[in-house]
Amino acid sequence: MEEDITSFGEELDQLDLRPGEPEADEDMRADMIQALDSYETAKRTVTRVVRLEDVSAVTECLMEGRFTLALLDARRTGSPLPERRPACFFDPRHGMSTSDVPWTPPGGVTRPVPMCAADATRVANGAEPVIREVVSASGELRPHWEAGPSYRPWAGPYFGDFDMARSPQPPFWPLPRHMTITPDLTGMAINDARLEASRAHVSLDARHIDPESPPTQGIVARQHPQPGVQVVRNTTVTVWLRFALPYPTWGKPR
Repeated sequence: MEEDITSFGEELDQLDLRPGEPEADEDMRADMIQALDSYETAKRTVTRVVRLEDVSAVTECLMEGRFTLALLDARRTGSPLPERRPACFFDPRHGMSTSDVPWTPPGGVTRPVPMCAADATRVANGAEPVIREVVSASGELRPHWEAGPSYRPWAGPYFGDFDMARSPQPPFWPLPRHMTITPDLTGMAINDARLEASRAHVSLDARHIDPESPPTQGIVARQHPQPGVQVVRNTTVTVWLRFALPYPTWGKPR
């Protein structure tokens, strides 16, 4: 928490504009005063932290301050005022996220993640984002989303509009070894569906909508469980197949 406060204070120190300067209009001065107030409030609040839950109040101050800085930057550059967004998922010290970008963590599944502009560019170029590591309960340095539930009060205000703050185990977290995610098999040829099911560590039970269709052919029309469901490995996914048109006279006398 101290690192977050220090980082925000350094951003304030680097501002080349002060409330009393002529180029600062009324809205800019209000933004600067609000950002400074958020910083001072965060410093006071952190000294009163007793329980883990108390950390959320500090994070709320910092999020308010960073949003105010984003408003100030937009006013100074003549850009549209930003909307409130979650902090950059990889490190809230990067500031507010600017977009949601698909990202796949090691051992997890792909999903849109709120990112700052710099990390979004890195991911788009095939590079790794700059990830913040914290000390986990075991004493190891881990990405903050893998460090355990003790970091939830800290993360909540940062990612309040993102699933991490609401779900006990969000889909982007690495799954336990005995769990997997059901793949989306709809629209696949049966042979491709069997291969995808094998990659996802689930079994496949293929059934035909038309009982006279070829037993080893067909396109997946629907499946159960639905795609994206967490299940125990080797769970059976049932698929119903339709035969691609035009339908031949399979097995019928000419």
